[in-house]
Amino acid sequence: MKKLRLLILLIGFLPAQLMAQSFSLEEAMNYAFPENLTASPKGSRVAWTENHQGRRSIWVADGERFNGRSLLSKFEDDGQALGELVFSGDGRFLAYVQGGGPNRSGEIPNPTSAIEPARQSIYLME
Repeated sequence: MKKLRLLILLIGFLPAQLMAQSFSLEEAMNYAFPENLTASPKGSRVAWTENHQGRRSIWVADGERFNGRSLLSKFEDDGQALGELVFSGDGRFLAYVQGGGPNRSGEIPNPTSAIEPARQSIYLME
């Protein structure tokens, strides 16, 4: 009988807990997703990519406080990945790849179905 009362109590408590933890798709998409954290081989510099509402960016932070600043920001969601962050040996330059890798047919992902074929490119920034 004790177990039955406990079960009834838990069932009555469960919906309130589920309601308190619910969130909308907009709230979930509003969260920035950082990834690809990489550190400079020399000095105190780190870089990472961030995806916020589909807009991708590259961030870097230097020094003792590591306050991040955006090096590259895209203002629309083109679906193209940013990644493969690599610092130069002295930490001055940052290389990255834009665009996904080719599929078995050698095609680069084209998530927006753009007329121009998508490319995978390597960039270098200071």
